[in-house]
Amino acid sequence: MFKVILFFLLLYFLFRFLFRVLIPALLMRKLRKMSSEMNGGERSNASGGQKEGKVTITYKPTDNSGKDKSKEGEYVDFEEVD
Repeated sequence: MFKVILFFLLLYFLFRFLFRVLIPALLMRKLRKMSSEMNGGERSNASGGQKEGKVTITYKPTDNSGKDKSKEGEYVDFEEVD
């Protein structure tokens, strides 16, 4: 019985150590990685073909000439009934 209690106490302290030391270290590593990806993305965009602050809009017209008008339905004027 003493060995079982000792085993669970050791297991408890091991998990406690892992959550206090290992988990925050892994989270900090992930945060640094995300931060460097964000900063790297800004650098690659700034060194690209466009200057910072320049806005370009590309317009792609839709072809509505082939649209079937019969699927739209028909306008029906209505009157209120008292």
